[in-house]
Amino acid sequence: MDEQTYVITFDDASAAEANRYAGELRQALLDASPEVVVHRQRDDPGAQDFGAKLLLLLGTPAAGAIVKAIGDWLALRHRASLTIKRADGEIVVRNITSARAAELAPLLLNQQEPSGMKVPAPSPETTLLILLGASAWPLSPEFQSSQAFANAARRVKAYFLNPRPFGLPAENLLDLFDTDDSPDELDMAIGQFLEQRLAAMRAAGNAGRDLLLYFIGHGGFVGHDSDFYLALAPRGPPHRFRNPSRPDRFGTLTKQGKRQSC
Repeated sequence: MDEQTYVITFDDASAAEANRYAGELRQALLDASPEVVVHRQRDDPGAQDFGAKLLLLLGTPAAGAIVKAIGDWLALRHRASLTIKRADGEIVVRNITSARAAELAPLLLNQQEPSGMKVPAPSPETTLLILLGASAWPLSPEFQSSQAFANAARRVKAYFLNPRPFGLPAENLLDLFDTDDSPDELDMAIGQFLEQRLAAMRAAGNAGRDLLLYFIGHGGFVGHDSDFYLALAPRGPPHRFRNPSRPDRFGTLTKQGKRQSC
């Protein structure tokens, strides 16, 4: 497994803010994956603080979880801005904020390549994006509604569809954000989307390679086994959570779609 070392610094932050940010983000990254190593580093070895800079040792399997953890942390710190460099000093991304968190996925994940294996970079013609989530849960007052969720969904779509950053064809995007569909209807919509688009891409000579499932909103745990669910705000009363939308169900759908793309 190849590993990359990254240096994360906090832009335009006071020394006190940078130290606080470093502690928060380090804990968020450690919580995101047991396979990541994160150390704090001081600019001045003689300083009394713990360090306002992070050294991140990241391997391919943990990359997706780390990208999400950074995006989630930035979403809670609207004033924060990060610069991420490789150990050799080459800048991966500069001044990344919550508004640009979606850019981390292609930029950081592209740095990870298993040894001895040439991995093609994601391309618009071979990528599918499924957008899930909600901005309001009128039948579940325990979930706080927020326009920020809708804004985030709009920015994710704009990034991927804009010809300059990525240029995803509109037909390769399934937007299920803020839908009232039930979990079963979502399953059907996702299955049909994967089947139809993978067949069309294969016929066009661009077999599907990459699938991004992007969820924005609330989630939680339910039942004796503490099953994780995604709060998708389907129609009907709050008892829907007894049959939650679970990530493993989406895994089954995507595996089926992958077999069809071969």
